[in-house]
Amino acid sequence: MFKIQNNKKAFYQWDTNQKILITVDCSEVHFTNDDEKALVVEVRELLGNKYVTVPNILLQEAKCITAYAYGGHTKYQKTFRVIARAKPEAYVYTETEVLNYTSLEKRVSQLEKGGTGSGGAVDPEVVEQLVDEYLAENPPAPGEPGKDGADGKDGKDGEDGYTPVRGVDYWTEADKAEIKAYVDEQMGDIETALDGIIAIQNGLIGDIAFSIDGVIYTALVGMTWGEWCDSEYNTIGAHIDETTEVVMIEVGYVAVYDPDIGDIDQLSNTVIIDKCNYYTY
Repeated sequence: MFKIQNNKKAFYQWDTNQKILITVDCSEVHFTNDDEKALVVEVRELLGNKYVTVPNILLQEAKCITAYAYGGHTKYQKTFRVIARAKPEAYVYTETEVLNYTSLEKRVSQLEKGGTGSGGAVDPEVVEQLVDEYLAENPPAPGEPGKDGADGKDGKDGEDGYTPVRGVDYWTEADKAEIKAYVDEQMGDIETALDGIIAIQNGLIGDIAFSIDGVIYTALVGMTWGEWCDSEYNTIGAHIDETTEVVMIEVGYVAVYDPDIGDIDQLSNTVIIDKCNYYTY
C-alpha cells in the first residue's frame, strides 16, 4: 500500500521532496510519468516506518505519476494525480542539474556558442549562476592552514575579577558528596526505587510504556497497533480505520512526528515503540 505523507490525496506541481509511506514489502520504488523510463528510488525506514521520496523532476509536470513497488519483482503499483499550479517565483531545482565539472563546462560551452545554437554572446550572469550552483553542491576542499601571524601588542590590564564564594557560586566535590549522602539517607536510592516500580508495573500490566496526547498506556514488546487494539491493554476504545488502516481513537488519528518526514500515521501492522510520545490529529 502507498499513501502520500500527511494523508494528502494528490501531489501539487512544483512541490519538492514529497514522501510516500509504504506498507508493501519492497526494497525500491520505480517512478514514471511517461511509461518510457522509470526513476529508481531506494526505500528508507525510520522509526519502523518505510517511506520513499518522489523524484522532484517528475513534479515539474502536471502529469500523473505511477509508482511501482519492487523487491525481486513488481509487487504493487499505484498512480497519483499531480494538480497543476503556477511555478513559484523562488523555485530552484538542483536534483539533476550541474552534477560535475564536465556537465558544467559543457553548458558554459553551449552558452558561449549561443545557448540554443542560434548564435549570440554569452550572458556573464548566466555563467556566474552556473558556477554558483555547482559550488553550492560541490564546495571546494579546505586548503592548508596558513602560517601563524605575528604576536600582537600586550593589552591593557583588566579589572580585578570577582572571587567566587563557596556555597554560593560553587560546590566542592566533598560538598556534593555530603549533599548526596544526606539525600540518599532521607529518601533512599531514588534510581533503585524507580527501577523497582517499573519492574512491578512490567510484571503486572506489560513490558513497555508509551503515551498518546500525554496519557501513558502499556503494551507487550513487539506488539503492533492492530494487536494492541484487540487486547486488554486498549482501555480507550482505539480501533483501526477500515479505509486508511490508521489507528483511531475518538479524537482523531494516532501519529508520531519526525522532523524529516512530518506526521507518520500509525498503521495496523506498525510496531508500538517503547517510551514514544504519540499524538492525535
